[in-house]
Amino acid sequence: MKNFNAILDAIRAFHEEHAWSRVASTVGGSVLAVLLLNFFVRFTLRRLARRFEESQPLLHITADAIDRPLNMITWVLVARLIVPIALQQSGTDLSSYASSLNQWMAALLVLLVAWAAWRFAGRTRLYLRTKYARTDGGYDDFSMIETGQLVVRIGIVVFAGFGLLGALGIPLSALTALGVVGGFGAYALTMANQILISNVFAGFAIYFDRPFAVGDWIVTKDGTVEGTVTKIGFRLTTIVGFDKRPIYVPNSVFNENPTINPSRMSNRRILQYVGVRYDDVKQVEPILEAVRAYLGEHDAIDQSMTTLVNLVDGSTKMGSSVEGCFGASSINFMVYTFTKTTNWVRFQSIQDEIMLSIAAIIEEHGAEIAFSTLTLDAPKPVLLASPSLGRPVDSGPRSA
Repeated sequence: MKNFNAILDAIRAFHEEHAWSRVASTVGGSVLAVLLLNFFVRFTLRRLARRFEESQPLLHITADAIDRPLNMITWVLVARLIVPIALQQSGTDLSSYASSLNQWMAALLVLLVAWAAWRFAGRTRLYLRTKYARTDGGYDDFSMIETGQLVVRIGIVVFAGFGLLGALGIPLSALTALGVVGGFGAYALTMANQILISNVFAGFAIYFDRPFAVGDWIVTKDGTVEGTVTKIGFRLTTIVGFDKRPIYVPNSVFNENPTINPSRMSNRRILQYVGVRYDDVKQVEPILEAVRAYLGEHDAIDQSMTTLVNLVDGSTKMGSSVEGCFGASSINFMVYTFTKTTNWVRFQSIQDEIMLSIAAIIEEHGAEIAFSTLTLDAPKPVLLASPSLGRPVDSGPRSA
């Protein structure tokens, strides 16, 4: 015991003689304490994240989002304790540093809280996209999620901006002066480039009206733009065409042209026209009934939608000509129905199956699908007797 007390007295005497040793021991002890605290906090958060990953997704996201920012916050708090102690032990006057130190520490805390909120928003976005992704092969509509993500992150930036102003002691009156200068700048920019401003406002309209989202297949009404949306910016929207070439479209184009979004269709329509020979006119009605029955029992057809198998109504593009139900070479009927899937590849396979089955139905009824034919009606030849030979002579038309 006496030896231990002697060691303590020696250490105490050494600290009194050397100021740097007091600083080193204070800093070293604080660093060791924060290391232990960080280990405990991160160990606890990771255990909670694994535990709630399946049962409580939002708690899992929260624990994962605040892990690294909380780690940094502990270091900031420890630094707030260490720096004054170190300055005091070294004999430095704290009065000239206290105010600035508090301001910068508060600013760091604001940034770390904003960082945690930013991470939480990003992980929530990924979770919602995974949760609401379609599994039936249709296109995913994540426009509401993306818009919400944008609004939340704008709010985080605004919060961080005002928090930094308050932490650093910058008065809000400075924002008023900045707003006046910004107003003159905005007026000059508007006068200089009205097209740029119209594109930016159109970008805001796309974000809030959500006519399409990233991943949607869109086409303008005039057909000049068609492809898959890969990025929606405030000035430009990037679309990749089916030939894989990127198309950079100013947002104002979507204000001036109606945009079709096939990705959000609820069903895909089959609209096909079939022609049967005139020789099989008596088999047309049985064929139509058989096709209706076939479509009514098909698993891929949405029976809640309209299905029509009827003679062509009005003029219809049949091959290279425009025809009604009684065409030049065929009796024409239409197949009008809707599939359950909206996936283009699956739709094509279903449509192929249905049309080949209709061809088989026509064949089962002893009929044939018509093709373009031309009938020549030539007059019958007249036989005359030859005066010299007494043999009949064909007096029909001769070709030169």
